[in-house]
Amino acid sequence: MAAEKWNTILHELRTLDECHASAALPISKVNKIHSRIVNSEKFSVKIGSKVKDFYHTIGVTANLEKRLISSLLENLKQLEDALEGAESDRNKKRKADAAGGSTLKKNRTHDEGSGTPTLSSSTGIPNNLLPRGTRVVCRPEKDFIMGIVLEWLTIEQRYEVMDADTGDDATDVLSQATVAAARAAKKTYKIAPRQLLVIPKVATREYPEGHLVLALYPGATCFYKGRVTVPPSKNLLKTHYSVLFEEDGGIPKDVPILEVLDFPKKKS
Repeated sequence: MAAEKWNTILHELRTLDECHASAALPISKVNKIHSRIVNSEKFSVKIGSKVKDFYHTIGVTANLEKRLISSLLENLKQLEDALEGAESDRNKKRKADAAGGSTLKKNRTHDEGSGTPTLSSSTGIPNNLLPRGTRVVCRPEKDFIMGIVLEWLTIEQRYEVMDADTGDDATDVLSQATVAAARAAKKTYKIAPRQLLVIPKVATREYPEGHLVLALYPGATCFYKGRVTVPPSKNLLKTHYSVLFEEDGGIPKDVPILEVLDFPKKKS
């Protein structure tokens, strides 16, 4: 349904573009005739006939454009409803899987996405423990930040995560000196597994145009909410998404594929 509707929208957009192109010539000629009439202050039956024909062509094209725009708006609304319906169905399935103890969800690893790892009842250590150095996204305070896993704290049942923005130019960000400085500056946090988003090492899917994402702002170590404007397959930079960040002046930014994540859904 959604794919068929999208193809219809693309066809209508192409037709609308053709209408604009076909109207350009008669509009240009009408403007030239107007200029001649003004300069010479003459108006003949022949000129009047030409102007009438051009206006008729322009009027027909304008009416077609009006119908196309109306149809486009309706089809876009239907596509939006279809996508929302599909998302609702996926959410229902996820809830049903969670309620039924879905094997898929239980076996999902951090590398495949976010989630709560299963814990060993005997040790209290996650079965899919994140290794030291894993890049993650977390929200210790107001902003989503890029962090680096330091270790699993069994007693607290939390990961110790270091803010990637340590201000240290050392090549090894996990050196003892860097970690000690981060701890001293209170730039390490204790984060529950379910509150971490793992930054993947390999992209497993492409988010389409309009998709809500959490993306790393260029030149920073914070992730912000935004929407995909151009996916990598359609971007000049095939290794980047074009992302429009909220409250960023309406100018899309290019962000590397691995630093664009699906925006986390609220826990129900």
